Amino acid sequence: MLAIFSVALVLEFATFSHLAAFIPLYLEQELRLSAAEVTLWTGLASGLPLALALVLAPFWGVWAERYSPKLIIVRAQVFELVVYLTLVAVTSLPQFLVAVLLLGLTYGNIAVLMAVVAQITPSQRIGFAISIVQAVVPLGQSLGPLAGSLLIPLLGLRGLFALDAVLVALAAGMILLGIRDPRAPAPPAERAPAPEPHPAPGGPAPDDALDLPHHVPLVDRLHRRPAVYPRLARPSTTPARRLPA
Repeated sequence: MLAIFSVALVLEFATFSHLAAFIPLYLEQELRLSAAEVTLWTGLASGLPLALALVLAPFWGVWAERYSPKLIIVRAQVFELVVYLTLVAVTSLPQFLVAVLLLGLTYGNIAVLMAVVAQITPSQRIGFAISIVQAVVPLGQSLGPLAGSLLIPLLGLRGLFALDAVLVALAAGMILLGIRDPRAPAPPAERAPAPEPHPAPGGPAPDDALDLPHHVPLVDRLHRRPAVYPRLARPSTTPARRLPA
């Protein structure tokens, strides 16, 4: 399962890195903006999704714990798929802004993923598993722009984003079908209360029937009720035997 997570993360972050690397080029070549407009809208395209992500960040972990961690992880990849397909089809700046705002729904993935890895990994290998997950993230971010620079002359920018949609759909399918959804541990079962003691016919009564507080030591109880425990409560009159020297 760690291998599935690793491959899926490499694909996801490799495709996601194309947005930061090639959005200025996309604005210039596909939307025909001027150099000043490219500078302005590149900054806005980087800041607006993070503002939305900041508002939603506390909720992803809560929803993952309440419903399904796996679905919260796949949720990010599904919205990335929608963003890539939107970038393939946009023809105007307002459409581009819609795609950019949808990116704000793709954040909050890594923390949930780390929690899932910690739950499904044996305790003696948790540190190793988390280190692998942390390593594949920058691996994907470094491979993405390099591969994109080689693919753009062949596919164009829209073709690159179409390929990104296919790859992120593959990553979502890998996690959806190859990773089991961890379940929270069941609360410990409550022990049934011990049955109340009942005195045997003709036998001694329990402590509650003697009106004795439970914090009174047993020896004090015996001395207080000599009639109930005559042999234990009464002092012995038999002289102690001396041991031979």
